[in-house]
Amino acid sequence: MKEKERETVKIYLNTCTEAVHMYEQGEGYSLLPWGGDTRMSKGYDDGGMDYALPPGYVVGESRGHRPYIYDPNGRSCEIGRDPTTQGPILIRSTGEAIALRQSRPQPRTP
Repeated sequence: MKEKERETVKIYLNTCTEAVHMYEQGEGYSLLPWGGDTRMSKGYDDGGMDYALPPGYVVGESRGHRPYIYDPNGRSCEIGRDPTTQGPILIRSTGEAIALRQSRPQPRTP
């Protein structure tokens, strides 16, 4: 039986190198790339990588038109960092953490 194709999402590792407050500096995963340097902060992103979402999870927009990942129950998930692998994880509203795996590149067709 063929595995159902999963939705993929591009996740960026954003790094804030300079900010007004020290606690704003550091790295974090996001569905959005670094928004550009401002007077208040400087940084960059890694260009993003594609990850396969678990079955039933989808990407949608919040009321504020920002992208979010939603679980099968329609609840938004946070994107965190796995303390062991340093890769992105989904954190459900229940506190459950789900590791994400990189999406395999699709073979090119001539």
